[in-house]
Amino acid sequence: FSPIPVDALTALASESGFGPKLADGADLTHARTLNNILGTGAGTTIGIIDSGIDAKHKDFTNEKGESRIKHYEDFTEEGTDDVVGHGTHVAGIAAGNGLASDGKLKGTASNANIVMAKVFGVKGETDESVILAAMKWVAQKGVDLLNMSLGGPGAPNKDPLSAMANQLAAVDNILVVAAAGNEGPFPH
Repeated sequence: FSPIPVDALTALASESGFGPKLADGADLTHARTLNNILGTGAGTTIGIIDSGIDAKHKDFTNEKGESRIKHYEDFTEEGTDDVVGHGTHVAGIAAGNGLASDGKLKGTASNANIVMAKVFGVKGETDESVILAAMKWVAQKGVDLLNMSLGGPGAPNKDPLSAMANQLAAVDNILVVAAAGNEGPFPH
């Protein structure tokens, strides 16, 4: 399992002439309209299984400067630094409050708390057993939503990760949001 297909992204960037672009996740998902209707995630806890999080990033604090990262567990045995950066990016899209950008770049639920499980280390890979352990751990922390932006093999409703996601949704009342794949609409 891997959070991002590095080779595919590099090839796409060089073939298309497009480099990295900054985009406001809240604009792309129409989150500001949703925030006006549903709120900004205050009182909600989002679990994220990824490459970790930059725990010192200003976007993950509250109005008092206190961390909104309520629990953080390293399943890689490499330490809590997000050396890949993907988990910090995903957490920013989900719950970044925009303090680092003077309010310009905010996440979808900018006041939500965060529970982070680091499963991807310096090589950017992990295995199913580590993800399953992280899913169980995150569920025990009382999250409302679990995000897993990762890709890998599996058959819906048959493989262990799908079965665990179904259990978390049906039994634990956790909304599970998982990547539909890393390939995207672009040709290889």
